[in-house]
Amino acid sequence: MRCCTALGSRAVVCVSSQRARRVRAPRHACRAGSELFTSGQPQQLLQSGLTLIEAGYVTLHAWPLAPLLLPGQKRRADQAFMRTFTTPAFFASELVLLSTLFACTAVRTSVPGFALGAHALAHMLYTVVSAVAPAWALEQNQLRVSEPRAGLPAAWDLLLNLLNAADLSMHCWYSAVLVEASLTPSQPNGAALFAAGVLATSYTLAVALPRDGETSPRIDDLRGRVAVVTGAAGGIGRPICLQLAARGAEVVALARDAAVAEDVAQCIRASGGSATGIACEQSSLESVQAAAAHVASLHPSGVHILLCNAAVARWRIGGEPELTADGHEVHYGVNCLAHQLLVAMLQPSLEAGAAAAHVPSRVVFVGSDAATWPGARQALQAALTSDADAGMMMPWAPYAASKLACAALCQAFAQRSTPSLLTCVSLHPGIAPTGLQRHMGALGSALNALMAAAGCTVDRCA
Repeated sequence: MRCCTALGSRAVVCVSSQRARRVRAPRHACRAGSELFTSGQPQQLLQSGLTLIEAGYVTLHAWPLAPLLLPGQKRRADQAFMRTFTTPAFFASELVLLSTLFACTAVRTSVPGFALGAHALAHMLYTVVSAVAPAWALEQNQLRVSEPRAGLPAAWDLLLNLLNAADLSMHCWYSAVLVEASLTPSQPNGAALFAAGVLATSYTLAVALPRDGETSPRIDDLRGRVAVVTGAAGGIGRPICLQLAARGAEVVALARDAAVAEDVAQCIRASGGSATGIACEQSSLESVQAAAAHVASLHPSGVHILLCNAAVARWRIGGEPELTADGHEVHYGVNCLAHQLLVAMLQPSLEAGAAAAHVPSRVVFVGSDAATWPGARQALQAALTSDADAGMMMPWAPYAASKLACAALCQAFAQRSTPSLLTCVSLHPGIAPTGLQRHMGALGSALNALMAAAGCTVDRCA
């Protein structure tokens, strides 16, 4: 039985069935709650916030593509940009953004779920790859925007650029949906918010990243600078010397043999550069001291770069530990103590060079991830206490300990130096066929074969 009563333009329907009332009331309440959430203040705030954020992400994804569209433009700051944004944290932030977009009604109803899911899956993969192999991921992103680019990009570079373009297209799609959804009298203008976000992000990138002519992570102009390189005879030392000279630096090549050091210097001079070769036997602190004094006398106005590259690696199981001329374990003595003495003796020259150039001089310790290998700390403690039992050590432990000591030494110099005069950094250049592998037996031969197959060369590493 039903009865209807007209009250103006509204109709009240009385239903005699209790069951009908129980069904209708919850449905009405759910609909009202849904309308409050989808069209109320929370959704407006969410859409406005997402519009601003999407503007930033669109700008970030478009930034590396600009030089591809304008081949004549110098690709400044691309390397710094890639180092900043090729990180697990950045990719994970996009995953958080995609989850938030799914909560936005406008995006959820306009963008197919499989597209959002595929986008999220891709960023999960990016996050994992950049966390597991950060150096490889950064290298791939840097190479695809590097100069010079002869002819068409390689297939792999093209694929990377297409993936970035697809990522940019997805963010443009989300932005268009958000802007269109905000074109109502009750919500703020999404187009204005999007434009403000693009301008703010572009301005931040333009200010934060180096400009043309400013000091950038890739220093191309080293004219008037003096660079001292240890271990210049081979490995990555020789190509580093050539690269520094190509950028205008006056190179001082230190090598165990004076004739070999002079050969490197002669090669640089033949190419129009300026260089000097000096003998420096790092297993003898007396030789290191003499070499440092020679460098200081040759360049009384100061030194600007000291690259501590020289190293030995002995893959040894059992037997007595090999010692330097001063009685130190050979890895600790050559790789660490010799460089400690060299930096200490050249510190006045480095500070004088910094004062003259008005730019901090730089000490670079060539490090290695071997410093994190098992046994490194125990071997270092043994070397420091002169209680090394080589027969009980892992075969790689002495070398790993020396690289751990170099990292600690770099940190100590950095803490005790004046920042405006001296910058100390430790750098792991990656694995390269430097010749150290020849002391590692069958494992060294296998590593060299793998590096040759992968096209890894000392020139690329340098």
